[in-house]
Amino acid sequence: MNAKKAKAASGSSPPALGQCILSELGLTALARCPRDVKLLILQRFVRLAAYGASTLILVLFLRALGHSRARAGLFMTLTLVGDVLISLLLSLSAD
Repeated sequence: MNAKKAKAASGSSPPALGQCILSELGLTALARCPRDVKLLILQRFVRLAAYGASTLILVLFLRALGHSRARAGLFMTLTLVGDVLISLLLSLSAD
């Protein structure tokens, strides 16, 4: 028997490319996880999407007020650095 017939006879076929991609992305594990985990991931996605959208609006608002691009960029950079530091401090104290 050749190798293809042996695999077909044993019933173990290689996973499809789409299945491999979903597995590598962690989406198959996400599908099997409890509802609480899905809600936490959804909450984080919504929070980050809102943060990104508000950043764009805030930069446009600062530009409309007459601030330079460099000043608006510096403000957004410092805001991000502050958010990272606060998140780090809160996660250290939470542990």
